[in-house]
Amino acid sequence: MVIVRLMGGLGNQLFQYAAGRALAHRHGVALKLDPASFASNPLRRYALDAFHITAGIATAGEAERLYSRTLAGRLRRRLERLLPLHRRRYYREPRARHMGPVPLGPDVYLHGYWQTEKHFESIAPLLRKELTLRDGQAFERRPLVRVVDGNDSVSLHVRRGDYVTAPRPAAAHGTCSPEYYRAAVAVIETRVARPRLFVFSDEPDWGRAELDLGHPTTHVSGGGLSDAEELVPMGRCRHHVIANSSFSWWGAWLDARPDTIVVAPRRWAADPSLPTRDLLPPGWLQR
Repeated sequence: MVIVRLMGGLGNQLFQYAAGRALAHRHGVALKLDPASFASNPLRRYALDAFHITAGIATAGEAERLYSRTLAGRLRRRLERLLPLHRRRYYREPRARHMGPVPLGPDVYLHGYWQTEKHFESIAPLLRKELTLRDGQAFERRPLVRVVDGNDSVSLHVRRGDYVTAPRPAAAHGTCSPEYYRAAVAVIETRVARPRLFVFSDEPDWGRAELDLGHPTTHVSGGGLSDAEELVPMGRCRHHVIANSSFSWWGAWLDARPDTIVVAPRRWAADPSLPTRDLLPPGWLQR
C-alpha cells in the first residue's frame, strides 16, 4: 500500500495525489490518502473528492503502521535513512528534490510536495482522465464551459491571498505584477489574433482594478464556483497565462493539446533557495 500525506490547497494536493498514484500504479498496489494535516489547518481542506480519483482515505491504523508519531516511530524513521530507498516505509521529500520517480517500494508513506511532472508523466493520460469532475454532466451545461472551449480563449490566473497577507508565504513566493501579465499576453498576441481572456483569481477585485490588458475579459472567480469547478474550465481554455501557483500549473497541465501556448513567470519564487528546477514542463514559455 502507498499512502500519501496531503497538505496545502488543491494544486498541492493534486501533485501529491499524482506522485502517489504513479508509484502505486507502478507496483500494482492500492493508494490511500492521509488528510490528517487539515485538522490543524482550518484554512485548508481535503479537495480531491470532486474528481474521479482512484484512492481511498487511509485509516488511522493504516497511517500509523507506516508513519507512527510515537517515539518508537520517530526512532524507526531515523534508522530507515540508512536503508536503500526501496526498503523504506517512510520517505520525506528532501529539499533538494528528486527530479524523477524515486525508486521506492510498494509499501511506503510519502511526505512531500512532488512538484514536477517527472514524478508522474508515465501515467499522464490516466491522470487527465481521472481529474474530471464527478458531477461533470451538470457542469457541462453551464454557459461558461461552452465559451472557454473557443479557439481564442486564454486562461489567466492571479494568485494573491496569503502571498500578500501572510509574511512567510509573501517572503517565499511573492506575486506576479501587472507588467508580467502584460508581457505574457503580448506573447499570446503573436499567435492568437483576437484573444479572449478568462481571469481566475483568489482576489478577483484586484484583477478587475489592475488588469486592463486590451482584450475582451471575463472575470470568472467570485461567482460561487469551487476550486475544482474553476480548475476544469481553466484547463479547457485554448491557451494559458499562469501565476507562480500550483493551482494554475495544473490548469495548464490538464490541457494536453500539443499546440497550446502556456506562459509562466520566469521567477517562480521570491526566495531563491526554494527548489524550482524542473517545475515547468518542456515547451512552456517564461516571461
